[in-house]
Amino acid sequence: MTSYAACASALVCGLLSMGCASTDSTMTANRLRFGAAIDHTQNDMTFNGGPSMESDSTLIALNGGYRVTSHLELGGAVTYEDVSVEGFPSTESYQLGPTVRYYFTGEGDVQPWVSGGFGIASFDDVTTLDGSYYQFGVGVSYFASPWAALEVSINYNDMELEGDSVGGLPGDELDFEGLSYNFGISVFF
Repeated sequence: MTSYAACASALVCGLLSMGCASTDSTMTANRLRFGAAIDHTQNDMTFNGGPSMESDSTLIALNGGYRVTSHLELGGAVTYEDVSVEGFPSTESYQLGPTVRYYFTGEGDVQPWVSGGFGIASFDDVTTLDGSYYQFGVGVSYFASPWAALEVSINYNDMELEGDSVGGLPGDELDFEGLSYNFGISVFF
């Protein structure tokens, strides 16, 4: 192993092992969190009130927040979603909105939580559909150190979108609802 690789490996191991003993509430309150997650979502999708179709999505989310107390975090999220429906071309969706997260324990290496959020959404296909979404879920954070946590969660998502009407005809309507399974990492400052 080269000396650069050995130094980098030692630095990463050192950061992850700093304070691997229990993280207490004074270490997690009044801190900023930045996170990134990737998930797989299975939705029931309805277009213009027609029959329900199943869609599969891969979603990338950037999220963050401020831990107001050891239990409560206020934040926001922005997501990009690649949506696939069998027999149709792949499309893209974007969401942006505020979030809230409540940590049940507020201290320790393992911290279960519930979360919720809402906001604006856009779906780009042949036409652009805009609307709103909401989501809520449960998850757990495993603090590998006071500065980094691995996270898993399950969320219920609902998105309702509408497009502009053309030539006096009704506009398009698209509804998604389903579960997403997330895996991510958060860094605390």
